[in-house]
Amino acid sequence: MAQTHTYIGTFGTQYNRGPHPECPGLSGDHYVTVQADSLIQAHQLMLRTFGQAWAFIYPASDWAPATLNNFAPAGEYGRISPDGEFTINPQPKEAA
Repeated sequence: MAQTHTYIGTFGTQYNRGPHPECPGLSGDHYVTVQADSLIQAHQLMLRTFGQAWAFIYPASDWAPATLNNFAPAGEYGRISPDGEFTINPQPKEAA
């Protein structure tokens, strides 16, 4: 069994000007946490969940908490599990 890693999926600023096509409450000020066995699987999970309507994906270890909070001030919108289940946080913050 492969080790699961944590990744951060980001969204473009275009979603601050209009609704996200897959998740209307999601904005460019949010991020999604992805649990996956590899970066390739994380990309596949983001594509399955959001189509092409996302920007980048990074290993979570690349982000200091303060940097992530500055980059995505609305915080974590939801999580994608290794099996592809997308769970929206019960009360995600709204974008500024």
